[in-house]
Amino acid sequence: MTPLFSPEETGETRDNAVGAVGRLILAGRGALPLEQLLPTFLGGLPLRDDLREATPAYTALAALVTSGDTAPRVLALAPQVLSAFGAAAVQPGLPAEALMQVGRAVASLQAAYAQQLGAAVASLPAEQQQGLARLMAEAQQQQQ
Repeated sequence: MTPLFSPEETGETRDNAVGAVGRLILAGRGALPLEQLLPTFLGGLPLRDDLREATPAYTALAALVTSGDTAPRVLALAPQVLSAFGAAAVQPGLPAEALMQVGRAVASLQAAYAQQLGAAVASLPAEQQQGLARLMAEAQQQQQ
């Protein structure tokens, strides 16, 4: 799988691989070696060319960080996860569903792990911090 994520691979191929891994995560996250899979998966984000893969990719990442059984394992990579979410928050053309998943996931992370994640959030570029704040506010509005 790793060759599909290499810099020599085309953006569309890499994006398709990220989407495929997202679908695998959604289908059976408990059976996957997340500690080995996630660094490569996160390295493929943000998507570059095939934004149709955004919904499965970001839905999978959101599911991992909001699920009680996988969140602690994923939070070891919190800076990379927040960087991926931050990049999504400001990336033009992402589907609304993907952005909503990002907003919900970050709101959930913020509620549960605000102290632990403060430094990682503060290290994001200001534009990404603002984008995440906007997505969290939108997600919270939809829940009301």
